[in-house]
Amino acid sequence: MQTGLRAFKRTGTALHLLPDNRLVRAVSARSVKSVLQSANGDLWVGTSGDLLLMRHNSDTVYRFSTKEDLPKNNINCIHEDRNGNIWIGCAFGGLALYTPGGTKKFTIYTKENGLPDDNVTAILEDKHNNLWISTGNGLSKLDVKNRSFKNYNKSDGLAGNIFNINSCYNSSSGEMLFGGYKGLTFFRPDDIRENPFAPVTFLTGVKLFDHPVTIGQSDGLLEKEISLTSAIRFTHLQNVFTLEFASLNYVQPEKNNYAFKLEGFDSDWNYTSNPAATYMNLPPGSYTFFAKGTNNDGVWGKPAQLRITVLPPIWKTIWAYGLYVLFAAAVVFFVVRFFVLRSLIRRDHELTQLKLDFFTNISHEMRSRLSLIIGPAERLLLINREDYENSRQLKIIRKNSESLLHLLTELMDFRKAESGNLPLQVAEQDIVSFLREVFYAFEDQILSMNIQYGFNSPDVPVWLYFDRIQLEKVFYNLFYNACKFTPSGGRIETAVEEEERAVVITIKDNGRGVAPENLPKLFTNYFQEDDDGSDNKGYGIGLALAKSIIELHGGTIAVDSTRTDEGNTTVFTVTLRKGNVHFNATVRMAKPAAGGGNKANTPPAARQQEDLLMMPDNTKPGTAQKKYTILLIEDNEEILAFNREVLERDYHVVTGTNGSEGWKTAVELIPDIIVSDVMMPGMDGYTLCSQLKSDERTNHIPVILLTAMSSSSQQLSGLQKGADVYLTKPFSIQVLTLHISNLLSLREKIHQRLVKQLAFPSAGQPDGDGQEPDEAAAVIEDPFLLKVIAVIEENMDEPAFNVDTISRKLAISRPVLYKKLHMLTGLTVNDFIRAIRMKKATLYLDSAEYNISEVAYKVGYSDPKYFSREFKKHFGKSPRDWKQKGS
Repeated sequence: MQTGLRAFKRTGTALHLLPDNRLVRAVSARSVKSVLQSANGDLWVGTSGDLLLMRHNSDTVYRFSTKEDLPKNNINCIHEDRNGNIWIGCAFGGLALYTPGGTKKFTIYTKENGLPDDNVTAILEDKHNNLWISTGNGLSKLDVKNRSFKNYNKSDGLAGNIFNINSCYNSSSGEMLFGGYKGLTFFRPDDIRENPFAPVTFLTGVKLFDHPVTIGQSDGLLEKEISLTSAIRFTHLQNVFTLEFASLNYVQPEKNNYAFKLEGFDSDWNYTSNPAATYMNLPPGSYTFFAKGTNNDGVWGKPAQLRITVLPPIWKTIWAYGLYVLFAAAVVFFVVRFFVLRSLIRRDHELTQLKLDFFTNISHEMRSRLSLIIGPAERLLLINREDYENSRQLKIIRKNSESLLHLLTELMDFRKAESGNLPLQVAEQDIVSFLREVFYAFEDQILSMNIQYGFNSPDVPVWLYFDRIQLEKVFYNLFYNACKFTPSGGRIETAVEEEERAVVITIKDNGRGVAPENLPKLFTNYFQEDDDGSDNKGYGIGLALAKSIIELHGGTIAVDSTRTDEGNTTVFTVTLRKGNVHFNATVRMAKPAAGGGNKANTPPAARQQEDLLMMPDNTKPGTAQKKYTILLIEDNEEILAFNREVLERDYHVVTGTNGSEGWKTAVELIPDIIVSDVMMPGMDGYTLCSQLKSDERTNHIPVILLTAMSSSSQQLSGLQKGADVYLTKPFSIQVLTLHISNLLSLREKIHQRLVKQLAFPSAGQPDGDGQEPDEAAAVIEDPFLLKVIAVIEENMDEPAFNVDTISRKLAISRPVLYKKLHMLTGLTVNDFIRAIRMKKATLYLDSAEYNISEVAYKVGYSDPKYFSREFKKHFGKSPRDWKQKGS
């Protein structure tokens, strides 16, 4: 058929050509594919772009489109059935039904409704009012009454599956003919018989993890054929299985279809052409599997069924839940017991505090009285030095008064230590020389008791931070006890061993020893070992006080004692940590006491590094007294609290517990440095670092990554994401603070270089002091600064140019602009604008093309006098002097 349509006028039964009308104009240049004159005289026209209708008694043309639910505007064929219904075949749009007298809406049938293909090419109607529809994928029979499709393809005897548009014919003898790409297909609809046999479906096999399951395997799934098995049981680990089935229909078996359903899991039947069903990760429970099939004509048979049980894991069995209940009951019991015991302990502690308060008050009174005893006794000793008997008695009075005073002082120190009010004043001193002084104070007593002794220590000084006065009390007590309980002929050995992060001091004797049951109580308040025949006259305070003092130093004290027939051995071990970061904020740092040794024997390089590590943060180079903001991101609360406690003495610390929270905080606050863990829930440290470095608002912020992953590939990955420093756990907190200090110091140097560069007018032009500019500060390479400078230079001659203009041009908020520019240059936005303007002004002045007023206007100053004042303030000379010097 030719493109377009020419109008005809009906006269009787003949059609006459009309020169033009609305239908012709409606068709325009579109390709006409189908024309139908309905029984009532209406004219239907299907084109490549429209479906048109012109009523027989009117020249009005109706245009149907997808707005009226027409699936496609490309019409292949039009057919009117015996009931007056209009059927439209669309190209790749399915079959559309139009009912005259109703609304202009269409009823659509597609592949989802049973059509073999959505490209409908031709439509014929048999004597039973069934429609035979050719498509791009076979032939379909539509039972109009039941609205059901029966499809045929090449396997049913068709010449081919693809048919031509409108290539169809219904002969007077009842034969239907359809033309296709492979030839002509013709048949009598009444000669086609359907297969009424309903096939039986059987289960044919089972697979576990895609491996066939056979009878008698070790897993015990099958004891007989699956078709004879009524039930099967899977464990929770056998969570991927496939059930295979088949229908007994051998007439065109390739057209058999299947459906399956797992009752208890599937809400509806699953339809498929593949006779297999796969299930994964089924929850524990009981299910029933059904499978059914059709013959080649779609007749469904009776389904096969199989009961399936999925066993729960052992931790979800009834026995496990019983154990959970018992465990919960035990937890409740121990929690209640804990609170009861804590209440008793708290009450005992309160009683102990009352005792200590009482003893403390009494001690103050007794000290006053003892001073009135010791003072007169010493005076009488001076007066009666020649009277031997009186002097001896007075010495006894003084000695016992001093012993009592020492005991009272020890009791008061113990009270302070218990209440946390014992002050420490630590300094870096040589622990070896200190211990040797204390040990040799007992040398006369040791020799008089015929006790052998040894003192083993490194040949070089070992430097530690400690309070000399308080630590003397500890080691005097330990050496005194060693001498006291070591018999004549025994041995006392003292050893000092330096480790990487600590110093270990051991005091060993072969005296009486300590009973094993008393070892855990030895450092308890007022504990006194009850040994028959012993001369132990102590009060159980000395070792408890020693333990409190050692713990205030951040160290530990332990005891080990063995009693055998061959001999006894008692060893006290004191461990003191190196450095000073473990002391809390209340500890005072003092200069080394006289006699505390010097650092002359320490190698200079090592000594310098140690000084830097031990230096308080607020005095380290680069940090000065400026308060920087550090963002700590860590999901471990203890590590986060520790790092924050160390850093917030010298920095303003903001924290986040995961990557997403850290990102929001970084964008909002623009911190000076970000310290982040790598392994975090949600956004990890690598992703956060990459996002920070790719965002213009935050790409200038140094990032330190902390992680337990220490392989070189993981470190390389972290550095590739843009991290400035990558530290592996466990890390030294001093190393972390040094990295922070170095990064801040480096940024300050960059600030100084940028400020120096902005102060120089141009390359080769001396500054205000006649010095040449530093070549290292000749070029600004930061992309953000280059953008800001470009905006300033573009709008430099506008007096109204301000911060808002830069913010708008760069699409960045004012607060972020202020913070980022200040962190990059150390300057405010206004100061930076002024520096760029002044630098540009020097270029104009050096060119000798403009006078001073013109230069002022060109760099955005409406008042030349104000420009001159600002220029002189910036460079130290007026524009006139600058211009004369340049000429």
